[in-house]
Amino acid sequence: MVGDPADAEELTQEAWVKAWRALSGFKGKSEFKTWLFKIGMNLAFNLKKRRKPAAELSEILPAANGVEPVVVFEQKRREQVIQAALAQLPPDQRTALVLNIYQGMSYREIAQVMGRSVRAVDALLFRAKTNLRQILTPARKKGVG
Repeated sequence: MVGDPADAEELTQEAWVKAWRALSGFKGKSEFKTWLFKIGMNLAFNLKKRRKPAAELSEILPAANGVEPVVVFEQKRREQVIQAALAQLPPDQRTALVLNIYQGMSYREIAQVMGRSVRAVDALLFRAKTNLRQILTPARKKGVG
């Protein structure tokens, strides 16, 4: 969701600390996992509001560790294209898609985290996938995706 592993680690730690401090307020109306993800998602949204994304050369060309630099570059470029495409989605579509694909959450779990119905999550994911496909089509034609 935040596009940077270091930021993701920091937010994960912050989410656990917030959850620990608010544990007495957890009423059990949802699963603990979805409650914790809701905390994490709010932190990620707040971080995104405060920062603008910036790609550095070190992110594009990391140490290859025996892998051909061209392969590393292509993988990083593909990741950047996908991240940029995800960033173009409306926040609710991006959230639903990330929770489903990257976090492996079920529609029911996503509905709990996002405060939506399962039917609404289904519609969000359909629109997100359709929009993502449209966004990525030009990149595929250029041979990036």
